[in-house]
Amino acid sequence: MIKGIGVDIVKIERFRRAVERRRRKFLEKIFTEEEMEYCFSMKNPYPHLAGRFCVKEAVLKSLGLGIGMGVKLKDIIVCLDKSGKPYINAGDSLRRFMNGISCSRVFVSISHSGEYAVAVAILI
Repeated sequence: MIKGIGVDIVKIERFRRAVERRRRKFLEKIFTEEEMEYCFSMKNPYPHLAGRFCVKEAVLKSLGLGIGMGVKLKDIIVCLDKSGKPYINAGDSLRRFMNGISCSRVFVSISHSGEYAVAVAILI
């Protein structure tokens, strides 16, 4: 049974400007070291950073939450399986929240093309 759906879209250039303005502290509030390492290993890291940010926002929306409402962005850890399919590893605050509402899994998808990154999350 689907318990929640969330979607988010971000203009990549706007996200790039936010990263360049606020630097490392901004990134460290949102991403794990592994997520940053992956994104900055790419020729252009900004579509990948923006896409992962969209996933985190979409997951929050699927839970009926916003930023600062109990689940840390950094605890929504975006990973890729061997085929490149994204999945979520739940950090402490996400795991606690999901357990509290009897949710077992979140499915996610990410895309970026041209100016935008987009993600969807489905909570079951």
